[in-house]
Amino acid sequence: MASDPELTETIALALRTFPDLHERTGRGPDYYPSRRAEEADLQVVAVADGRVVGLCLASLSPDGSTAGVGEVAVASEYQRQGLGRAMLAEIEARAAARGLARLALGADEDVAGFYISCGWEPMVQATISGPDRRTVLERLRLQELAGHEIGTQEQGDLIRIGVPVEGYDAALADRLSAVPGCSAFVMFMKTLPSAFWPSGT
Repeated sequence: MASDPELTETIALALRTFPDLHERTGRGPDYYPSRRAEEADLQVVAVADGRVVGLCLASLSPDGSTAGVGEVAVASEYQRQGLGRAMLAEIEARAAARGLARLALGADEDVAGFYISCGWEPMVQATISGPDRRTVLERLRLQELAGHEIGTQEQGDLIRIGVPVEGYDAALADRLSAVPGCSAFVMFMKTLPSAFWPSGT
C-alpha cells in the first residue's frame, strides 16, 4: 500500500499523463485514497530515487469478478525500460491471486501494440440500449457483425456485446457507434489463470 505522500505523487503523475483523468473516469481526487484499503493490492506504484515514477491502478467491477485497469503511466525519463510491462505483469499476478477471472483496460491506438505485445487481446465492446435493443442486436448480427464471433450479455435494459478483433479495429467500433441505440469502443482483455487452477494444469 502506498504511503500518503506516495499516493499524492501517484495522483499527480496520473494527472500529468491524463490531464482529463477526473472528467474521463468520473473519479474525483479523493477516489484512490478512499479505495486504498479495499483495492491496495490492485494499485502498483513504482518508486525510484525517492519519488513515484510509474503507476498501474485497477479497480474492481461492481460484482467483484473482474477489474478494470484505469491508468498506466510511466514518467518520461523512465519510459522504454520495461517498467510499464513489469507493472502490468504485477497487476495480473495480484488479480489472479485474488481469484479474478479477467482484467480489462481501454487504450488509444498509439499504445495498442504495447498491450498486444503484453498478451492483452483487443476487443470491440458495444452497448445497445433502448426499447428496440433486441431488434438492433439482430440487425448488427446480420449487417455490421456478419462473420464476426460475438459474445452477448443482457444487463437490465442494456445488451453488451464483445467482439474479438485483430489489432486495434477502430473502424468497426465507429460502424457500430453509427447505429442508433448503440455505442462502441476498443478495449483490451486479459484472461487470468485461476488461483486454484493455474494455466498448464
